[in-house]
Amino acid sequence: MLNDKSIDVCCITETWLKAKDKSIFAEIHDYGYDIKSCPRKGKGGGVAFLYNPQKVVMSENLVKGFKSFEVFESIIKTDNKIIRLCNVYRTTKTKCKDKYNDTKVSVFMEEFDKYLDDIVEKSGSPIISGDFNFHLEDRADQNAVKFASLYQSKGFSQHVVGATHVSGGTLDLVLTLDSCSDHLNPRNLTVDQNTGTTSDHYVIHFDIP
Repeated sequence: MLNDKSIDVCCITETWLKAKDKSIFAEIHDYGYDIKSCPRKGKGGGVAFLYNPQKVVMSENLVKGFKSFEVFESIIKTDNKIIRLCNVYRTTKTKCKDKYNDTKVSVFMEEFDKYLDDIVEKSGSPIISGDFNFHLEDRADQNAVKFASLYQSKGFSQHVVGATHVSGGTLDLVLTLDSCSDHLNPRNLTVDQNTGTTSDHYVIHFDIP
């Protein structure tokens, strides 16, 4: 799929990859791509960037300290801009002792609020993408409405419209900062149901200007 659609960078969530998965990394290299992977400690999860080293030079930035979501950052330098690509996966599990969903969501809101404050102080224009596990299309979903209010209050816009999961729902998002100096409006954004994989999430394609 990457070669067929001439994809230079692919953000992947819930990779389930571990550092020992050398054969998978070798297969990726055989297709002409490199990978920067940030595996979860324990089972499941993980976020990664697949990229074409002939087209893109990426430097990674590990982000630690959040319990309610995983995030992996990478810097991409273009001819006239530095882009900070942020790959996020909000798990529906939590390290909190309280098992109830309201507690999981409240911890995420607090932590993501801090993350957005941090990201605007870093170098590079931010593009935040990933699986947030909120039904943003549902205006009656109070958690989704609260999340949208959070990123909007920090000056971010969300660009994905329509279902991104086989069961419906806008779960996978692309956020960019609205400020004049950092504004990046993703071009030609589409949601492709044909992923070429067994994933239950669709692929979001967009061009970076």
